[in-house]
Amino acid sequence: MRKHPGIYPMERWLRLPLALSKAGQFDEAINEFHRLLDEVDWRLNIEVPRQRPGGDPPRSVFLEKFGHLSRFQIYEQMSLACKRQNLLEPAARYILLADQHYQAFLDRSVVSCAHRSTHERHASSDI
Repeated sequence: MRKHPGIYPMERWLRLPLALSKAGQFDEAINEFHRLLDEVDWRLNIEVPRQRPGGDPPRSVFLEKFGHLSRFQIYEQMSLACKRQNLLEPAARYILLADQHYQAFLDRSVVSCAHRSTHERHASSDI
């Protein structure tokens, strides 16, 4: 998928780290999850259609909103992978990050183009 970029749902991108996790290759799975987190902006730039300048709402609103949704989905699966390994502390941190990104996704209104949250993005290196 990385060699032939296109529009793929996040569930498809998550297949590899989930398979690695289920196969007992936890470290490799976490590395792949982090790679997906690092690639969110790159992937969205490919997937979100270009709009004319001043489009309503601006493309940047979609990029930010769906960036939060993608990060929510990744962190949620990271939490589940940690729970399978009985790593409850990292699982709790990842689910907290997932919840924060989901709330930011909900708070970002595409209709009004207004950000109603004081959400701060946490880097995966903070974990």
